[in-house]
Amino acid sequence: MYPTLQSESMFDFRVESIQSITLESTLKVLTLFECQIETSCPGLELTKIFESNLTLAGAILTEDGKFQGMISRRRFFEKMSQPYSLALYHERPLFKLCSVMQAADVLIFSEDTLITTAAKQCLQRSSELMYEPIVVKCNHDIYRLLDVHLLLIAQGIIQENTGKQLDDACQEIRQLNESLKSKVDRMSAELEVTRRLQQMLLPKSEELESITELEISGFMQSADEVGGDYYDVLSHKGSLKIGIGDITGHGLESGVLMLMVQTAVRTLLISGIKDSTKFYLF
Repeated sequence: MYPTLQSESMFDFRVESIQSITLESTLKVLTLFECQIETSCPGLELTKIFESNLTLAGAILTEDGKFQGMISRRRFFEKMSQPYSLALYHERPLFKLCSVMQAADVLIFSEDTLITTAAKQCLQRSSELMYEPIVVKCNHDIYRLLDVHLLLIAQGIIQENTGKQLDDACQEIRQLNESLKSKVDRMSAELEVTRRLQQMLLPKSEELESITELEISGFMQSADEVGGDYYDVLSHKGSLKIGIGDITGHGLESGVLMLMVQTAVRTLLISGIKDSTKFYLF
């Protein structure tokens, strides 16, 4: 009696949608096939299996249940189609057939191998072996087969999905850039208004020239659009007051604080407040 033959096309392990695979997807999410046959079985048994399942790309060869290798549908029928092979090996055990076939390197991957990694190594094989099924080693030393056509389809879907993700990311970046540019433009406009307001509150050349007792000139250049430098020349009711200051930091916050100080000083002067705790008279 021949050893038990196991053959089925799909398994009850979890298979994710192939349309949602990503660069991180592994071989375990693809549909794997199992067809295990003992090398002591005759070639006729394998012929029946292949003829009853036209989608089966190959079969796992075992000896006493232990993995021995793999034979693909293509190589099996190529050998059996040669003169006298059908008569010689149909009734003989498969190990007799394998012993006369040219050994082919079997590509074996763990089920945790990335699809992209497996596809790359698969395409690096010689043209003769490029479309040979891949053996996938699963948990508990279970071996299954992966059709190379499915692997390449999965690789193409990953590339397509990655391209879409890149397009979406680029679109998001463009939107963020546009939003940032809008905010920068608005802030620049606000800073320009503040800068102009600050310049308007500085002593004008006409005001300085009207003071005949002194020759006064002043200039202020901020490091940013708006700065915290302060100077003022105040002439009121026959008295002259000169104020110079530098507010800590620079930028909008310092500029606004400078405007507040200048406004407060002029308000105190016009109000006639001479309390030294509120307004120091030069």
